[in-house]
Amino acid sequence: MPIGSKRPVRVWISHFLRVHRPTESLAYPADEAGSYETFVYRHSVASSLFLGAYDQSNDGEKRLVGFICSTLSKSEKFTHGSMTTHDPEGKTICIHSVCVDPGYQRRKVGSALLEEYIRRWRDGPYDGISLIAHEELINFYVAVGFKLIRKSEVVHGSKPWFELRYSLQSHIPDAATQRRVLEVLQGQSNQSEGDQPDKKLVSYFPGGPPELADERGLNKLRLYCPRIACRSIILLAKTATLVERSSVTIDNRQNLPPQDLLPHLPAPSESISTWKVGPPANPMVFENIGFSKTLPTDGPPAASDGSRLVKLLTCAECDLGPLGWVEEGPNGATYWLVANRVGYT
Repeated sequence: MPIGSKRPVRVWISHFLRVHRPTESLAYPADEAGSYETFVYRHSVASSLFLGAYDQSNDGEKRLVGFICSTLSKSEKFTHGSMTTHDPEGKTICIHSVCVDPGYQRRKVGSALLEEYIRRWRDGPYDGISLIAHEELINFYVAVGFKLIRKSEVVHGSKPWFELRYSLQSHIPDAATQRRVLEVLQGQSNQSEGDQPDKKLVSYFPGGPPELADERGLNKLRLYCPRIACRSIILLAKTATLVERSSVTIDNRQNLPPQDLLPHLPAPSESISTWKVGPPANPMVFENIGFSKTLPTDGPPAASDGSRLVKLLTCAECDLGPLGWVEEGPNGATYWLVANRVGYT
């Protein structure tokens, strides 16, 4: 698989333990990384569930640049027990780590590993693949087919985890389900590909943002990506609260391309209309949302309570953004979407 202009990275299953000494410290902080002894145990009981990514040099030398480490569990739910015990009769593959050498990150090695891993086990003897991930990696796993299930009960390290699952089995639907699917497909075939939700921007509504909120201040309409050609739903109705607050400098905070579709935000001394989710905010409230990398924390607080701007929010489908931001404060995370940077329907 060519990665940029560099040599291809070849991905295949390998019993690499005797040749290499991989550890989770490649990709995890010290309070989360499993020990080498844990890695040895998992490999000794479930080596067939390991996958290695190798970069082969021109002289034929192979270098391990990433790996997936897994065991089996009888439970679909990812628990502390599934992290420490391998059940050979289990039907759920529990991925404990997807590690990529820092020098090979952002070259799609992790995606290639997961896609190859799924391909090898699809329609095999197992029902699905479960894993837990931090909030900022949810979209990475969703992009290769995992579904966000819930906030995990697992406590490991200082940050919360979210459980995701990939179904490996192709279930045959009953006659009623098949009929409903056929009706949906027939309905879709009668629409042109250009049909899009009838999205409207804030400027369409004479009353401005207040017209879009109910008596409790909740959004009356669904929030969409404002790009006309994008179908991505961000939030369903009645999931965010309209708040008038001071503006925040979010443009040019990261290397996002210029977005002519997005209106300019005023200086922080002026107020703007926003849709607020939290605190504490759960990313599962969103239908689709994208996150930037964590921002530097050396800037001034974003709010009077000392909350700090930690991430930017973008469309998960087309990467348009920033549509808003995430603040981390004394009561947890709060998500803010700029009212005139989203569409409504």
